Amino acid sequence: MQESHKKRKPSKKEIQQKVVDTFEKRLKEMHIKGMIQGSEIFSQLILDNIANGKTLDDIKSLCETNLHSKEIMEKVVMKEKENE
Repeated sequence: MQESHKKRKPSKKEIQQKVVDTFEKRLKEMHIKGMIQGSEIFSQLILDNIANGKTLDDIKSLCETNLHSKEIMEKVVMKEKENE
């Protein structure tokens, strides 16, 4: 076999970058999956509240409370990113 036909081993830097790229890709996939699951769960919660006779004002209040909680969680996450 000739030297030119041998596969070159990836460098340490290339391996590290591949690990980082794979990790970031999986993290994004998991984040998207979590967002979809969260929206499906919340949609079902709204439907359950409607089925249980909750008023439109009750459902609006539920949505506002969850949006407020989301904003708080985003602030916490953003603060953690700033500290890294």
